[in-house]
Amino acid sequence: MAFYRRGPCQRAGKPLKCSPTSAGPLAGPPYPTLVPPLTAIQSAAPSRAAFIFIFITLVLDVLALGVVIPVLPKLVETFLAGDTAAAARMVGFFSLAWALMQFLCSPLLGALSDRFGRRP
Repeated sequence: MAFYRRGPCQRAGKPLKCSPTSAGPLAGPPYPTLVPPLTAIQSAAPSRAAFIFIFITLVLDVLALGVVIPVLPKLVETFLAGDTAAAARMVGFFSLAWALMQFLCSPLLGALSDRFGRRP
């Protein structure tokens, strides 16, 4: 559904006999224009519930990463029979893979979120 703003030479859908400049230079166009109502613009502001949801999601993400980082080197070392050098290399590969996937996939996920996730 479109929202229309009436121009200076139109009232209730019926054109009046006037020129576009007769109502003054700041009156607006004599034809209907698409302008959303003020309530739709005001409701576009993020709500407090959305902010809290995003904050909790980020806290859980950081907490999960913070729990894994101290445990991962010793865990990998036990898998490699106590070889500390090989464990350090393996943890480095895991870190590289994580950072590379973040770098490559974040723009793609952002574009998908913009296209399919947000609805005005």
